[in-house]
Amino acid sequence: AQTTQLGGKLRAGGDVEVPAGETVQGDLYAAGGTVRIEGTVDGDLVAWGGQVQVLGEVTGDVIAGSGNVDISGQVGGDARVGAGQVTVGGSVGEDLVVGSGQLSLTSGGEVGEDLIFGTGQMTLDGRVDGDVLGSTGRYTKRGTVGGTENVNIREREEEAEPTFGDRLLDVLQRFVSVLAIAALL
Repeated sequence: AQTTQLGGKLRAGGDVEVPAGETVQGDLYAAGGTVRIEGTVDGDLVAWGGQVQVLGEVTGDVIAGSGNVDISGQVGGDARVGAGQVTVGGSVGEDLVVGSGQLSLTSGGEVGEDLIFGTGQMTLDGRVDGDVLGSTGRYTKRGTVGGTENVNIREREEEAEPTFGDRLLDVLQRFVSVLAIAALL
């Protein structure tokens, strides 16, 4: 069950929902297993939980910390997201800043200004009107970037097979450690 406090400004529970047709005047702070915005938040949304879904409209900024974030609706301001997986299929009017394992800007996704990210995997199929700046393990781009694009792709470091010398040194270190502990005892 959803509980509300501060005149509806703070909502918490297993499922927190702003249903279609409802408008929250001012900022909304929401915490729950699932936070689902189908209506309108006329202000900022600060949300945390297992899953955050913005299917309706947030006229201000979105700040979300979650396992999964889905922005299929409209965000008028900035979106700042920290999540395991982020999918943007709607529009973000200003900057989109993401730290996640996986970020997907789908073909219907739009960012009005800059995209800044640090991810394990990034897929850009939509449109970014400003600059793109980020660091990722894998980058796939089929969409458009209106400004500059500066993406650092981190290569996975392959662990080399230890040499005979490495193994011998490891055995000697363990032997000396055992001797030191024995001497102390």
